[in-house]
Amino acid sequence: MHTLTGSNTTRQINGVGKKTALKCLLACSDEALDVTARLGEGDLPSPDVVNECMRYLCSFISPNLSPGEILWKTFMGLSYVTGIDKIPPTYGTWYQHILRAHLQAYVWLQDTIVDPVYLYPLKCGWEVSDNKVRPVLSFDSIAATDTLAQLVKCSCGINKCARRCTCRQNNDTCNELCKCTGNEDCLNTHAILEEEEDI
Repeated sequence: MHTLTGSNTTRQINGVGKKTALKCLLACSDEALDVTARLGEGDLPSPDVVNECMRYLCSFISPNLSPGEILWKTFMGLSYVTGIDKIPPTYGTWYQHILRAHLQAYVWLQDTIVDPVYLYPLKCGWEVSDNKVRPVLSFDSIAATDTLAQLVKCSCGINKCARRCTCRQNNDTCNELCKCTGNEDCLNTHAILEEEEDI
């Protein structure tokens, strides 16, 4: 648990303290605990270990949802002024974090060995950048952040997407990300804009 939730060498999950992490750990099944206890065994974590660690990390935010589902659910709940910094990590970001936790657990499992064998960090969530070893930033998290930063969504209620609608002000139509969901009652959809152009 300590390597996954943050230690001196692995990053803490934003907004998740040890109390929450322990509560989520105690809610895990015995089978899940057995699998996650294998973190640090072998050169890389097995797919089973990755999946259970992922499930455990996701339980901090919303149990029984995948990283993609949590990302979508959180994004849909954001207000226009909240910003994308509140969006949780993507699958790729969690995976890189699990690799770094695996490396740390591997080291700790050898704490009584005189000549321990170390894993190559550049295969376990680390990279060299500017002559420094830094955590790998997942490509999907960068792409998701750039994409989400460009998305515009309004927080208008149904039938209120008129002049003050954020989407309309940005010359865009409302869509399923908006609070109005861009349904047929919305005043800022492709169909309505086409009608206005015809007039």
